[in-house]
Amino acid sequence: MWEDLAPFFVVFGLLVIVPIVSMMTKHQRKMAELLHRNQGPNEDRVLAKLDQMQREIERLKERQNEIILAVDNRSPIPSVEQRIQE
Repeated sequence: MWEDLAPFFVVFGLLVIVPIVSMMTKHQRKMAELLHRNQGPNEDRVLAKLDQMQREIERLKERQNEIILAVDNRSPIPSVEQRIQE
């Protein structure tokens, strides 16, 4: 009985299964290329944003230190205009 169905399975595999596997493989390759291509610029934007945030944190730390020193010295905190003129 199985010997009679073997040619049917071979033909079915060649006509249906092989093209489906081929389409899935092509699709997977295209998706991997898209993800790989889009990942580069996104990483650059993330790194640029991270650098910007680190600089902002440093400025905030400096400002915090200035305020602490001003309070410790009991001197007035310089205004924005005074800081710009410096």
